[in-house]
Amino acid sequence: MYHEGNLFSNLDTWWDKHESKYTPLIINDLDFQKFIFENGFNKGDILFIIKAKPEKLKQGDVIIFNSGMKKNPIIHRIIKVEQRSGEYIFSTIGDNNNGQLSFEKEIHENQRANSA
Repeated sequence: MYHEGNLFSNLDTWWDKHESKYTPLIINDLDFQKFIFENGFNKGDILFIIKAKPEKLKQGDVIIFNSGMKKNPIIHRIIKVEQRSGEYIFSTIGDNNNGQLSFEKEIHENQRANSA
């Protein structure tokens, strides 16, 4: 979620570097401008974490989840929400990752800690 040079960062500059990973997801710069934390955040920033109902979460929201592969929880942006057999499944991507990691493709409700 950290966007380089956050204090004086410019979404356009960041978008130029990351557009190629969002275009296949049918997310453009205008969509991204409407997302929470569109300019990212810095390590040390204070985030208010709230418990959100899965049905209220949508593309662009930021969630905190346990991947099962890493010790610490992960905070990433939702890029897709599906519903299967009555359960919400989230797909996320890290704003500064080069692409989607395997554990980000299918996050079940019970893995989700909360949302920011």
